[in-house]
Amino acid sequence: MLLKATGREITQNKLIYDGCFEHSFENEVILPDYFPDIMRVVRVDAEQKLRDTNISGDRVTAEGVTVFRILYMPSQSEEEEQAPTLKCFTYSVPFEKSGDIKMSDGAHANVTLKTQYLSCRILNPRKAAVKATVGICVNVTAPEKVMICDALDGVRSDIQLLTKEISVSSPIASVEKSFKLYEDLEIDSNRPKVAEIISASGHAMLTEMKIIANKAVIKGDAYIKLLYMPQDGIVPEPVSYIIPFSQIIDIDGIDDGDACIMDFTVADIITSLVEGQTEGGRLISAEILLRASANAYRNERAEYVADAFSTVFDTAVMTKLCKTETLAHTLDERATVSEKVALNVPQMLAILDTSAEPYIKSVARNEKGGITVNGNIEMSALVLTSDNGIENCDRSVPFSITLPYNCDRADIKANITEINSSVQGDDADMRFSLVLTGAMFTQDQTDMVTGVEINEAKVKEQAKTSLTVYYPEKNEAVWDIAKRYGVAVEAISTANSIAEETVGERKIILISRKK
Repeated sequence: MLLKATGREITQNKLIYDGCFEHSFENEVILPDYFPDIMRVVRVDAEQKLRDTNISGDRVTAEGVTVFRILYMPSQSEEEEQAPTLKCFTYSVPFEKSGDIKMSDGAHANVTLKTQYLSCRILNPRKAAVKATVGICVNVTAPEKVMICDALDGVRSDIQLLTKEISVSSPIASVEKSFKLYEDLEIDSNRPKVAEIISASGHAMLTEMKIIANKAVIKGDAYIKLLYMPQDGIVPEPVSYIIPFSQIIDIDGIDDGDACIMDFTVADIITSLVEGQTEGGRLISAEILLRASANAYRNERAEYVADAFSTVFDTAVMTKLCKTETLAHTLDERATVSEKVALNVPQMLAILDTSAEPYIKSVARNEKGGITVNGNIEMSALVLTSDNGIENCDRSVPFSITLPYNCDRADIKANITEINSSVQGDDADMRFSLVLTGAMFTQDQTDMVTGVEINEAKVKEQAKTSLTVYYPEKNEAVWDIAKRYGVAVEAISTANSIAEETVGERKIILISRKK
């Protein structure tokens, strides 16, 4: 006779793709008439902005724009006596790139962009050729049904079942919402007035979240950094702002007690000087486009049948390997990376501005039972020299951060909240304040009983005595003893006053059989 296992289906997120593809392009940039000629390029930045992600069949398409910022020293005529000021020209190139990925129903793609290669070649004082390679990294998950076998389809008094529990995380929903922040940013009176805004960058982080029925109420901070040219002088000025925000994100199916991983992307920042103020050059209007991504999970304990036997007949147990994943931790950790960086700039006086972007290369278990996060901080430093010259230095700063968490898979993002620097000869003492956020998962592989074949033609050979004296090992499982002797677990536990699943201290136990 075959007793089949019964149970219930749960949904798990299965990683079906994790990789990158590239998109390369080259464009000629012509300065508008109102920009002065290029004498020397100081720095070129390429910022990647993701506009949309689309899944169609087995293709993932990323749509975005690459924003080039060319920071340069302009040419001067002989009549001009004042020192030249830095100029910044911004040029945008839209792109659309698709990749073939084997998909399944309900798949969700998380796309991140990274500038992998960038060059700028001056063709003449009015024209430059810019070239870039964008790395498009795609992480695709899809819901997968997993059967949890927690019972058999027939109830028999001679069948013993060993049940255990596992922890599982079921995905509830993945949603995205875009929203805008509008803020007037004021320049302090102890800073010079603004003549021109060179660049604007930023990121956003969650500070508080409350889950209610079908909604996540969130609070966060947007970290905005501006670099501007003052009205008098050639030295650019950096200025930073923290803009608080709050939003309600609709997430169907989520409720109090569920977990939600919230991530933010600054999709765009539009700035302009506010005209008509009493003291001009001190008020900047900022429009910030934020994209919130929410992944909601429900953690629960599920019971399953781990083993079975008959106290009367010979039995054969059929099992299957069941793989489950559990959201173990939501990460929000602060870390500091301090490094002496060789800039190799002769007669360096000061570091005017530093922009930096952290990239995580790997997350691996370490010998201490936690994980180690390895990555690089890609930094660009504008340096002032003793002859009032301005140079740019690009450097890569490696980092390794140890966290006391045990996990099998981690989805971690790094952001920089603060940068401090000081000049030490030809070197710079750099200090980066990082925040690591994301999700950490544990994975289990469990053998579950899918059926029990009962051979009713073969009765178990009974011992010659009705009472057996057994001397178990310390912490030996009662189930193992019962299965070996073909008796009910409850009979052994009751007769020997054993309240736990294992025999604690070594002691004689009695195994009785009914005749």
